[in-house]
Amino acid sequence: MSYLGTPVARCLLNKQNGEAHGKVFREIFAAVNEQHNDFNNGQNIEGITVDFSDAEANGLEEPLGSQMASKVLRGCKVN
Repeated sequence: MSYLGTPVARCLLNKQNGEAHGKVFREIFAAVNEQHNDFNNGQNIEGITVDFSDAEANGLEEPLGSQMASKVLRGCKVN
């Protein structure tokens, strides 16, 4: 599956922890779902390019679950 666009979001947070980033990812994924029904809340993501802090990587587990987040982040190095 491929998309014609790339979802981009800028979120300003007052906390930098996994819970805050989890809420952000959940909202971003919900917005992408509205435009692409087959996105399935990120459950069919095969890979991701990231420059994540530990908190952001932990936050990705909230919408994806730990198993899918591990699959997506496999090979990524967190800074």
